[in-house]
Amino acid sequence: MTSKTNKNNPQESPPPFCTLFNRTDILVDWLQIYGHHVEFTSPLFDFRIKPFGTKHFNYVTEVWEGTNKIGEIAHSPRSRILHKDSVIIKLDNKVLYLSNLEYIINKLVSALCFEIRSITRVDFAVDFPTFLNGLHPNNFISKFLQNDILKIGRGTFKVVGCQKKINEYDYLRFGSNTSDVSAYVYNKTKELNQVKNKPYIRENWTWYDNKQDSWQSFDTWRLEFSIKNDKITYLNIDTGELVPLTINTILCLETRRFIFHSLLNHYFYFVHNSGQSRKDRMRKVATLNIMDTPGQLLIPNEHTESGRMQKIFIRMLEEFNNENRKLSKEYESAGSLLIEKYIEKYDLKGWVNKNQILNFNKS
Repeated sequence: MTSKTNKNNPQESPPPFCTLFNRTDILVDWLQIYGHHVEFTSPLFDFRIKPFGTKHFNYVTEVWEGTNKIGEIAHSPRSRILHKDSVIIKLDNKVLYLSNLEYIINKLVSALCFEIRSITRVDFAVDFPTFLNGLHPNNFISKFLQNDILKIGRGTFKVVGCQKKINEYDYLRFGSNTSDVSAYVYNKTKELNQVKNKPYIRENWTWYDNKQDSWQSFDTWRLEFSIKNDKITYLNIDTGELVPLTINTILCLETRRFIFHSLLNHYFYFVHNSGQSRKDRMRKVATLNIMDTPGQLLIPNEHTESGRMQKIFIRMLEEFNNENRKLSKEYESAGSLLIEKYIEKYDLKGWVNKNQILNFNKS
């Protein structure tokens, strides 16, 4: 019988699995929706306004159903860059793990008379004890840092670990907070133990028949993709079908699997370093047994993104306009019009919606 993994020695063999899967299904861990109009009149929910707003919105209102928090709503934008009826809804993390998530979202949207316009952020995640072939994530990160395995593509990365007799790594991220898509692999057990315990997440860990063994005997890791550009489209190469990122595709498990697999192939594709000059000729590193439907990402303006200076200028101009908007209505109108025209010229409306609106802290 295979022994359980010892937390003090992550190099040991993986746990015995009770199914053919060594992972959870595709989870939604963050969902933030942008839209227009909101009404706080429905008797189905309790609305509790917070004593403070945000940088871009005057008010934040919590939504409760009995003793259960459903989410938070940011409304009444401060800036004229945003539509006057702009609203951001962020679902509570616990709600995202409920089996009736689709029902809750439909009920909430209807009760608020909310008009969905786009997804400003969604995080898809998979929890697992090891990668395929018993490759422990700690070893995976170590091999990456030693160039034993190579990532396809270019970009920035960040590593977090602990210096002991042998270095141990807990976190590897590709991309930044402003990237359209960021990829993370990190020790989820350690995060839950040290930051905030969430039993509803551990409920998905069934590596043994006894769930307590699954939770306590070894560390569980998470691979997560954070998507902040809902204009990315996912192409099924076999059928030619285009799969957009919408509420419906997020809530449908089948399309969620397809999107996750497409992200895996684009943002988390690794090969064994054989010393060849071309990475695409090197052997692929097996990570997770996600469905093998060929998917391709269609990323708008991937090679023609407006420059960093334009974005800095927009931020500076908006801050200047906010500081001086009280001088006169004419001044405010002229400043806002200038910003709007500049955004339109450089096709940065999507970037503005992604970065100039509310960023909730993860609960």
